[in-house]
Amino acid sequence: MKGHIRERSPGHWAIVIDVRDPQSGRRKRRWHSFAGTKRQAQVECARLIVGAAVDPSRITVAQFLDRFQRVDSATPDAA
Repeated sequence: MKGHIRERSPGHWAIVIDVRDPQSGRRKRRWHSFAGTKRQAQVECARLIVGAAVDPSRITVAQFLDRFQRVDSATPDAA
């Protein structure tokens, strides 16, 4: 995985991470906003490249609520 930083305005950075789509193999770019110094942005970029970033889940609201209800009903009431 590769990545770079780009200054958007003084003290605000765009971190761009290149990732491969597992299905098609094509390159995708993940953009992350960051506020801080250039050195802090470089450290954050390295952290994201190593794999600390979590990919957003692509589920519908209905799927999320179904999952939430199953987890909620599985936990016993504390009262």
